[in-house]
Amino acid sequence: MPIRRLLIVTVLACSVIGGWKSTQSRSDSKTATNGLIDFELATRPQHSFVSTDESPQTVQLAQAQSSASEPGWGHLRGRLVFDGPAPEPQKLELNKDIEFCSKHPPVDESLVVNAENQGLANAVLWLQTGRSSNTPVHASYQKAAEENVTLKNEHCRFDPHVCIVRTSQTLVIGNADAVGHNTAANLLRNFPFNAVTGPDANVEQKFGMPERKPAKVQCSIHPWMTAWLVVTDHPYVAVTDENGGFEIRNLPAGEHTFQIWHESAEVFDKVTRDGKPVELDRGQLTVTIDSGVTKLGELRVSPAIFE
Repeated sequence: MPIRRLLIVTVLACSVIGGWKSTQSRSDSKTATNGLIDFELATRPQHSFVSTDESPQTVQLAQAQSSASEPGWGHLRGRLVFDGPAPEPQKLELNKDIEFCSKHPPVDESLVVNAENQGLANAVLWLQTGRSSNTPVHASYQKAAEENVTLKNEHCRFDPHVCIVRTSQTLVIGNADAVGHNTAANLLRNFPFNAVTGPDANVEQKFGMPERKPAKVQCSIHPWMTAWLVVTDHPYVAVTDENGGFEIRNLPAGEHTFQIWHESAEVFDKVTRDGKPVELDRGQLTVTIDSGVTKLGELRVSPAIFE
């Protein structure tokens, strides 16, 4: 066969094989995604929750962030919903460094609700482990166990509003503003701290013990600035996003108790699921985690709890 004809046949064969592999890859990806969304779990009584239908926002979150877990480990996912009209964000009164801080007018973040889908932001869920925790930790958390966590003073507010740090990590308190700040927290099991940071300055803080509940963070120079610090000795904690969604990945399979907390309500004594009220024991719920994805669906919270 002439060399030119041999080259043409070879190129055509490679194109067919490459196209077949590309089609197979897209097919495998679609199958994996559908398997995640269609994961089914049995119904449990009372507040021992398993799967239910979820909002489009939560499904999109699943597609973007989740993958099938290993046998013996599972992901917990759900959404907290403010069961009423979203309150209007309230502007805060400035009384210090007004010229600088008014460039980005801060608003009250004590109750943040998405006006489009009533998602409740900045609620915290964490695994209750008791005083002596023997809960195994998945290997996926090993790399982050000693990484720094940053709490920034920026635009005369704290970022993030709810900051999670493990006892094995270092909290870096930074200041991105052109004015000075201080970051103070009254902790119960760790020494209270008051870190003064000038412009472009950083201060590091370590914690030896987990805190029983989130600690309030304040700036006495700018008293409208507040945030919350969650100190844990394990990675199984989540903060709800702007849609009220949350996910805790790679939990050990089995029955676990989780605490739900929000700064304006402290703990929830009741939520609504599938149109039925569910009583919670001091804001705690028990969930059976199976291999795969355990979906709580929407947990609706009455506005009266925040009054």
